[in-house]
Amino acid sequence: MKKYFFTLFILFFSFYYSQQVKYKILERESEIPLEFVKIEALNEIFFSNKDGEFSIDGNENDSIKISKSGYEIFKSKIGKLQEKIILNPKVYQIEEVVLESFPKILTNAYKSIENNYPLFPYQENFNLRIILKKNDTINKLEDIVGTVKRKSLFETKNLSIPKNQYAKVQLYNLRKVEKKEKIIYFKEFTFDELFLKIASIFLNPKEITFSTNKSESDDEIAKIVFSAKNSKSANGYYFINKKDNAILEYKILSDTSNSEFTIQKDYKYRTLNYELNTLFSKNEKESKYFISTVKMNATVEVIDPKENRTLFNISDYLTTNN
Repeated sequence: MKKYFFTLFILFFSFYYSQQVKYKILERESEIPLEFVKIEALNEIFFSNKDGEFSIDGNENDSIKISKSGYEIFKSKIGKLQEKIILNPKVYQIEEVVLESFPKILTNAYKSIENNYPLFPYQENFNLRIILKKNDTINKLEDIVGTVKRKSLFETKNLSIPKNQYAKVQLYNLRKVEKKEKIIYFKEFTFDELFLKIASIFLNPKEITFSTNKSESDDEIAKIVFSAKNSKSANGYYFINKKDNAILEYKILSDTSNSEFTIQKDYKYRTLNYELNTLFSKNEKESKYFISTVKMNATVEVIDPKENRTLFNISDYLTTNN
């Protein structure tokens, strides 16, 4: 019975999605597909995949808004969309290369944390998608919908949160699809660890070099680029609102492909790379910035007892609504 049900489910799933129209988001001039573009339509928020693609099924007069940091916002009606959607990069002034021990605007952003973000208990709804790939083939997909109650968005010098008490989660819906095959078990973050991890956006200036080389900055937004002082293993950037010193986006990329293997029984494994991209949006009613979208990604290399090499990719996509 399980096999028949699964077959019917797959047929229905494929039929349903065949009714949706697929679109592709590209950057103007280069026509590079844009991943993790935010799409707002039909009272939902979702994102383009690694190929810049997304699907949607709505009425012709339904509004759609497409946005990504560093690009102009695209607004239209679903009925007027072309299969290829072009986003225009924002035009920025090119500034002189400036190396700084700690940029003033970032100092101001850190000092403005209490004014700009909720350092008090609050609750928000979230949607979380977890994808596990084995050698570029999806092995497991998990969709989670729930509510999270946080003690505070950030820990500060004056606000210390006890371990395992940062976030309390209540689940409303859980959907999991995975291949029935022998696969290495990956220990996932607890919800408390996950929500604390995505809010970890502060850097130690003793370990980081900051710069504003060819800074993608305009009258409202400043981009601060950073990299690890003693190696090229980590780099990233901040987008900061110049008017209120709020951090709008934080992204860090870490290359650990030269790290040593960890040995567990007859297996060897190591993390090759890690990415965290956290975006914030302002709740005008609260006059505070909250996390709106997050992408967290890691690639793990595993060598089995027969010296076979397998690459696993784990991706978390999170959206919140407070």
